[in-house]
Amino acid sequence: MTSKPIFILGLGAQKCGTTWFHEYLSESPKADLGFRKEYHVWDAHDIPECAMFKAGLARNLFKLGEFKYALLQKYPALYFNYFKRVAARPGVRITGDITPSYSGLSQARLAYLK
Repeated sequence: MTSKPIFILGLGAQKCGTTWFHEYLSESPKADLGFRKEYHVWDAHDIPECAMFKAGLARNLFKLGEFKYALLQKYPALYFNYFKRVAARPGVRITGDITPSYSGLSQARLAYLK
């Protein structure tokens, strides 16, 4: 019986241990949190103070990780597919996005992400 993968949406505050939490999870062979700790997809769209996190596609064409980051922000629907693919990798049970400023997202956005 295959168990359902676990997606962790980490939110909190700056300097509250999210880097430690990310590193702790990343030590597990069953966890793959993708190509970065903080994806800033939803806060960059929804929180005016986080607009600085928006990535431009044109300037990121030559760095694969940054290009993927820019694509996820430009096309947020890809966010779900990306993490679904990460969770489908052999041996992976845990994936997630640990972006502290997601704590500023609206209740409606958090419900949508759930």
